[in-house]
Amino acid sequence: MNNRQKELITFMVETHYAKVEKLAQKFCVSNETIRRDLKYLEERQFLRRVHGGAVWDTFRAKERELSERIVRNLEEKRAVAHLAESFVNDGDTLVLGTGTTCLEVAKALQSKRNLTIVTNSIEIGVEAVKNDSNNIYMIGGKLRANGLSLSGSFGSQFLSSFRVDTAFISVGGVSLEHGITDFNVEESALARIMLSIASKKILVTDYTKMAVIGLVKICDVSDLDYILTDWNMPVRERVDYHQKAGVKVCIAERR
Repeated sequence: MNNRQKELITFMVETHYAKVEKLAQKFCVSNETIRRDLKYLEERQFLRRVHGGAVWDTFRAKERELSERIVRNLEEKRAVAHLAESFVNDGDTLVLGTGTTCLEVAKALQSKRNLTIVTNSIEIGVEAVKNDSNNIYMIGGKLRANGLSLSGSFGSQFLSSFRVDTAFISVGGVSLEHGITDFNVEESALARIMLSIASKKILVTDYTKMAVIGLVKICDVSDLDYILTDWNMPVRERVDYHQKAGVKVCIAERR
């Protein structure tokens, strides 16, 4: 392994996802050289190549600290959240999963009135209750420091008693072949229930989660009604998700 490839690994650990063109520019080499580097590193299981670039996350990937995830791809997440707002009307009942994109959705919903929101995220609960017209129900359970979320069998029983208009979830990975996946077993089980109690099932995610495979499968892509993501998702992939899984992909515009 040469020095450039070692530096490339360090860069991928920090950025999670990068396109070939960006890597070529950063390391002052041709696109073909970067493609050879990525192939070499994928063969040695350091990363996973995807259309147009590569991702660090694999089956062995670990979740990042919350403080890192909050600031990563913030422009894209806020754009996706703004798009999610258009799917909500005053008076709707919602369930919001954990994750920084769902937190941005909660912030975007401050303009709505009389929402009933069910969530297992402490941060989302605190954000949603700032609007005094909202009714907030917190799912109980074991508190997880990395994400400030609650999960477990007690919370699952509580959540199962609800029926809501819309579920918004954000996960660790999205793949046509492997479905919707995440890295935490308990939260994956809770996300499954969130989808089951909702009339409208929506995944909110920035494009870096595409082609990533987490440890635990939540559902098939075809079980969703919508995927809301950002402008980095190529048109060909949008068509593939629609034609092969029957899910509608909506692209947030750069704001």
